[in-house]
Amino acid sequence: MIFGALTLIAKFAVYSFAGWLLEVHYRSWTQHCFVNPGLLRGPYLPIYGFGGLLTALATRALAPYSPLLLFVVLGLVLSVLEYMTGWCLERVLGLRLWDYRGSRLHLHGRVSLSFSVAWAALATVFGLFGEPWVTAHVEALDPLLLASLVGVFCGLVLFDGWSSAKSVLELSHLVRVLDAYAHLPLELEARLQRFVRLFRAFPDLQSLVEAKAQTRERLIRIMETGRRVVTESMNRLRK
Repeated sequence: MIFGALTLIAKFAVYSFAGWLLEVHYRSWTQHCFVNPGLLRGPYLPIYGFGGLLTALATRALAPYSPLLLFVVLGLVLSVLEYMTGWCLERVLGLRLWDYRGSRLHLHGRVSLSFSVAWAALATVFGLFGEPWVTAHVEALDPLLLASLVGVFCGLVLFDGWSSAKSVLELSHLVRVLDAYAHLPLELEARLQRFVRLFRAFPDLQSLVEAKAQTRERLIRIMETGRRVVTESMNRLRK
């Protein structure tokens, strides 16, 4: 039973690392610079770890059936995972880390049909060919070595999660009180510079912050214009 749990965590680590590699290549290519994706700083994306485990479970459950059915089921399962992850992060952090509202077919901006189809296709290929290979190699590891690797992975993720959570929560607080810095552009810029990695990892988050900052600036200009008009009108009345 203990070996089974260690195997499960090890596979989760492999899937998380594989997802990180996939995102790094895609995001760095599309953004023309190196991008370390995700909330965590380390080379792992937990959402891919959970997605990999769900893919493995679905592949085994649907083994007797057509790969087309597996494709459809994985599309639904992974879309639910992405939607719920986005929803939870928005509720906990108050930040929308990704936004598909620019796509033609989306659900509340948290999932997009085009991306869901792409994830389903990749997951189907991985479930049929990659997952058995990963399982065979992980289960072939010496139990002591497996336990050591899992321990190191868990320790890194826990420490990374704690330090990254502090940074993300600070950014969340800064976004909520952005109007307090609207008249201090240099101080605001200095504070936002600390979150360059997160802005590269989540471009939609950067767009949200920039839009909010611009909105505050517009409101301030409107208020200043209004006060100036009122002052000029009062001066004319006095004369």
